[in-house]
Amino acid sequence: MAMSRLVSGGVVLYSVLSLAVGFPVMMLGGYVAAWMRPRAAVLLAAVCATMGVASLAATGNRAPLWYQVGLIIIGPAASVLGGRVRVRVRD
Repeated sequence: MAMSRLVSGGVVLYSVLSLAVGFPVMMLGGYVAAWMRPRAAVLLAAVCATMGVASLAATGNRAPLWYQVGLIIIGPAASVLGGRVRVRVRD
């Protein structure tokens, strides 16, 4: 909500910024999940992908298709990447 008030460039700029902000946040989520349990980042990625598909089905065409597909791809990828960073830091 805070970002939507700061961005007045329309839906495209908001969507791009949302993905750009969401990537490091999901990466942090994967890192924390792997910190708690080593394989939990993969589970978080699966949950994220499932929620992305559910969001795509529920919202229809209220959001751009490229944005919804981006969420389905970027969220799980960031989670797994965060988990890998945690594993590398631990080793």
